[in-house]
Amino acid sequence: NEININKNEINKNEININKYVCISSYFESEITFGNRAIIEYSFIGHNSILGTNIILSNISLAPNSIIPSNTLLQTIPILSPPNSTSNSTSNTPLLLYVTCVNGIKDDFKGEIWGSKVFKGE
Repeated sequence: NEININKNEINKNEININKYVCISSYFESEITFGNRAIIEYSFIGHNSILGTNIILSNISLAPNSIIPSNTLLQTIPILSPPNSTSNSTSNTPLLLYVTCVNGIKDDFKGEIWGSKVFKGE
């Protein structure tokens, strides 16, 4: 089903953004949520505190974790270059996982310590 909404027909007083969205995730007991959180494919340990304006993607949080407001936490798969580990003699790249932590003011196309982060050329 397709839903079409004309933005001129929306009454802003009727929109409640003080909620969270959860997709295929598991939460243990005693989790404290801030407003406007998106959590997908994650495990959240008990007694964890999740701030406002957060996105968690493919994350496993230990019990008693605290995620500050305005944070993006995501785990992404990467392939290592062949022979990149000291005990590897194979030319087959390894599948590794990296967890990235970003704030809402971070610039993915900007500079970190004087060098470009994203080189889209």
